[in-house]
Amino acid sequence: MRFPRLPFALFLLVTLCACATRPPEVVSGEIFYQHAGEPVSQIRYASLIAWQPAGDSAVLMRFDRQRYYLIELGEPCPFNLRFAVRLGVDTSMPGRINRFDMVTVEGDRCRIIEMRPVDYEALQEALGERWRRPSGSDPGQNHSGGT
Repeated sequence: MRFPRLPFALFLLVTLCACATRPPEVVSGEIFYQHAGEPVSQIRYASLIAWQPAGDSAVLMRFDRQRYYLIELGEPCPFNLRFAVRLGVDTSMPGRINRFDMVTVEGDRCRIIEMRPVDYEALQEALGERWRRPSGSDPGQNHSGGT
């Protein structure tokens, strides 16, 4: 009995292509930094509305009043942000985040390196239609805030 090589080769080719095709900004996070402002020393907020991974070591967070910040995380952190389901913020003062606070990812505490405001409308425009969602929602709504 002969082994059907062509279907197997096509299956292998499609599988490898699917694994290898990721947008560059998912890997590097550069596009998020291109639309981020200067670092800030603190963020005042009432609630963390949503979050989304922004590369391997940063998170885009949406706070009340449609404010978005790029939070760069440092060690110790497992950097499994793309697969994380739970994220929270451990603050020393309620309603305020500073560089000495921690972000909790799946129970692991990650040090905050830097916080930058993001021009979210410009980011959406740069990313194009693949980030657009129906009924006015945004990519940050893929994950809920808090732990």
